[in-house]
Amino acid sequence: RPFNALKLWLAMKLVGRRAYGRLAEEQVDLARRFARELAAAGDWVTVTPVDTAIAAVRYIGGHGGTGAQGHGTDGLTEVDLDSAQDRIVARVLAGRRHWISPTTTVGRRAIRVMVISYLTRWEHLAELTAALREAARAEERA
Repeated sequence: RPFNALKLWLAMKLVGRRAYGRLAEEQVDLARRFARELAAAGDWVTVTPVDTAIAAVRYIGGHGGTGAQGHGTDGLTEVDLDSAQDRIVARVLAGRRHWISPTTTVGRRAIRVMVISYLTRWEHLAELTAALREAARAEERA
């Protein structure tokens, strides 16, 4: 039967449990900072709390979500906003510089960003933030 924990065991053996734990905390901190910075202007929101190195974010533009009728402030529905998430992902992936993926969580379409490499630095996530914002602007113009 497969030894699924071999990679984790080897990593911990190589760098030590404390160092591995620090690295994991740094990745969570980067994911939290990414989500906070992206949402700062109010046109993006985090869909779920960032408790791990995974952030689920959603572009809402100036829509601010939906009102009682399920429509955004400019008439866009949640379905429209859901579709926009997938198109934003496609635009970012077309640049072949970043890897993100669409996801559905708590019933909402979102964009999943995972900070899983020990090589990831804030500069990489700042670049991704800029790419997401540009893709969202292009989506608004389309």
